[in-house]
Parts: sequence; C-alpha cells; structure tokens
Amino acid sequence: DFRVPGIGDLVSMISCNGMHPKEATPTRTQDGLGRIDIKRAVKIRMGRVTEVCEQGLRQYKWPCFTTSIPVEPGMSGGFVSLHVARATVSAFGVVCADFSTSEAMGDMRQSGESVIACTWPSLGLRVPNDLPPDDTTERITIYDMIKTGRMGDVNSVIEQFEIIELEGDNCRVRRRD
Repeated sequence: DFRVPGIGDLVSMISCNGMHPKEATPTRTQDGLGRIDIKRAVKIRMGRVTEVCEQGLRQYKWPCFTTSIPVEPGMSGGFVSLHVARATVSAFGVVCADFSTSEAMGDMRQSGESVIACTWPSLGLRVPNDLPPDDTTERITIYDMIKTGRMGDVNSVIEQFEIIELEGDNCRVRRRD
C-alpha cells in the first residue's frame, strides 16, 4: 500500500517482540545437534497518525510519519496499515523508532510517539526478475513489477509515482506533480 496517511487516520501496528529461545533438546554430542524452540509474541496495537513528514524527521532522512502508538524494543520492522474494516490488510509503513517515554512503552493505555517509514520509497528497489541457472540475474524495480501486473497494487495509486534512474543499479522514487 503506497498511500501516505493523513493526520488523524486510525492505523494498526502489527509487530513481533519478546523473543524467548529455549533449549528443547539438549546437545548430547560434540556435533552440536539438538533443538532450540524460539517463541515470539505478536502484538497488534491501534492509534492515530500524529504527523506526516514527507521530507523526513530529525535524523530520519526519508518520508515518514508518526503515530500515537508506543513501540517496545524489538518491534522495529513491524508493519503499519490503515485500519479499514473488512479490507485487505497491507503495509503502508514500517516501524523504525520510538520517542515515547519508558512509562508509555510499558503502559499501552498511554500515548506514545513512534516513527514509521513510508513504504512508497521501496518502489525503487531493484529485485531479481528471475533466477536463471547461469547466474546472470536481471533486476527489476518493484514499481515495474506492479506496472506489468506481476505484483498487486492494493490501492491503485502507482500512477502517482515515477522512477528516476540514477547511476548504476540505483533508482529514486518521486511523486508526480
């Protein structure tokens, strides 16, 4: 989802944290064979968009927005989506930081200030087009994959962006005027 949210939009944050590894089967020999179980806690939180920063915010030099949702350590990389009843859940932001107080992080009844990176700049990422057997991997942008119908565009807003080719294998995404 490549929308940019508006201030006050209701959003959902879905993330994992609280990794708990446990040795399920102890290693009995020098080869180290055994089994470790790793458990994670999935957390879903809701809040509101508090600010939209298309030019970046503080040390974050990319398009982002802030929410009222406090984020705990380990939740970075989780996704944020617009909360729409009976609609496809799709990420339009990725959790990257939190400026909340430690009290807000520990008490979900309090409001926080989390920084969420917008997903639309990822349209310029080049990914392998396919994996041929001769190691000559052609690369294609996510933008081009959506334009050619190989990847879905949840909200049909791809036309508002354009790709600027840079030197080498690099691209930048820009909003059309």
